[in-house]
Amino acid sequence: MPIAALKQSLARADLLLGSGRRRAWIAGGAAALALLFALGNASWKLGSGVSTAVCLPLAAVTVTVALRCAGVRWASVGLILAGLGVYVFYLSHTPYDLRNYDAPAHLKYVEHVLRHRALPAEGDCSICHHPPAWHILAAMVYGACEATGVVAPTKGLQLLSLVLWLCFLAMSALAIQRLLSRTYQQTLAMAFVVFWPYSIINSVRVNNDALMYALSAAVIHLLVRWYQQPRRRWMLAACACVVAALLTKASALSLVALVGVVLAMRVARSSGRRALLRECLPIVGGLLVVVAVFGTVRASRGKDLVRGTLGAAWRTQGIDMAERTARYYLTFDLPAQVRKPYADVGIGIREPTYWNHLFKSSLYGTGQGSGPVGVMVPSVKIARILNYLLPALTVVMAVGCALGRRDPRRRRLLCVAIAASFLTAGLAFHLMVPVSHHADFRFVMPVLLACSVLYAYAVEALRRRFAPSAILAALLAAGFLTLSVASFLWMSPRPQEPAPGSGMGLRPPLLFLLPKKSMELPPASSGR
Repeated sequence: MPIAALKQSLARADLLLGSGRRRAWIAGGAAALALLFALGNASWKLGSGVSTAVCLPLAAVTVTVALRCAGVRWASVGLILAGLGVYVFYLSHTPYDLRNYDAPAHLKYVEHVLRHRALPAEGDCSICHHPPAWHILAAMVYGACEATGVVAPTKGLQLLSLVLWLCFLAMSALAIQRLLSRTYQQTLAMAFVVFWPYSIINSVRVNNDALMYALSAAVIHLLVRWYQQPRRRWMLAACACVVAALLTKASALSLVALVGVVLAMRVARSSGRRALLRECLPIVGGLLVVVAVFGTVRASRGKDLVRGTLGAAWRTQGIDMAERTARYYLTFDLPAQVRKPYADVGIGIREPTYWNHLFKSSLYGTGQGSGPVGVMVPSVKIARILNYLLPALTVVMAVGCALGRRDPRRRRLLCVAIAASFLTAGLAFHLMVPVSHHADFRFVMPVLLACSVLYAYAVEALRRRFAPSAILAALLAAGFLTLSVASFLWMSPRPQEPAPGSGMGLRPPLLFLLPKKSMELPPASSGR
């Protein structure tokens, strides 16, 4: 029995790893060896191939042992390691400013912190109004890379994003394990989180969303844990992560709302409501005090709280504004979903509805179709196929959850509340500043985490009703995720005039077989 043999092998691996302290020593030792080799290779100049061949296995050992120490199950560990391989391959072909339109501004912020040991003024760059937590951390990494020469400073920032992304995956895995009981459900949900197209893009993207997503997943995991076992320490840890997120990005205010929603849900189903409130209200009250201080400080940088918090995002001169109409916010144009492969923005260029932009940008972000001719983009043909499949996945999720039997522990309702909280926050932000790309990246990954769990619930509900439909739903998910990875392995240059229905080409050779000249990218100053 291959499965039984695999379980025995994994049990032996756990026995070999030993206790938590021994695992920590193994993970730390592997990480230290990788770092020492990288430092030595800065002088030895053995080449990137040798460095990758040595450091990547050591990194895999570190990640594996660290995940097992955190309590992540082997199935999720395997998916994360597979994802790590995809992310490293994507990193090897992706400069820091590709598919990352705010990268130069973030880099300017980081360099200002490093050179001047102070925060920049709001007007120094387009994102200099952001809180400084990630930028201070990035400045430390940037300075260390400059001092040691291990890697280029910008590549070091991409590696920092990769580490933070692995933290996001670890927290997501722990949350999924608590929300789903069957191993196949956990594996399915985790596969969505690891191999979603936007996950691959975000894994090495240089911006403060990397830390924001990691902290958001930590908050979700801790709130789920508190919801199931209402102990003071879980709520305290969740609120601490919310404070750290507020110091990273103002969109963390959505996490404050999520804490309130989960608290209300748990109090509503608790028999000892007074005791629960007596225990949690001081913690939540302290969080609200921090939020008030945060709002006061942010408001001091602008004319009012909203402008002070949004900073440059409030200044929309020259940007195509969406109309605040019921049709724009309450409808979904299915033909428009498949008409173009990517969500683009610009003067006179936008998706017809809010949900069209949100759906499409949740796959590859905004602006994939813009830029100089010849820039490598994820496969256009595959992007079109995924635009067809995403509404189908959504329908399967909705139908399966509606057919599911009663959930006494209300885990399904909790996932709906998590997704609804972030979607509401995104919608409110767009209503304040109705620019298309504001529906883009801020809340996509937490929503994906909740919806992945809901899809796994739906498959189980379909299996109980009619087993073949569950098999089809699982095959639909597998096909979607396979194409997601393939779109980054089999990339194509952006054509000169991407007309709808023109069948933009899927080029035969894989990206790593393309001649280097075809992969040359314009400099960051070219206005891509």
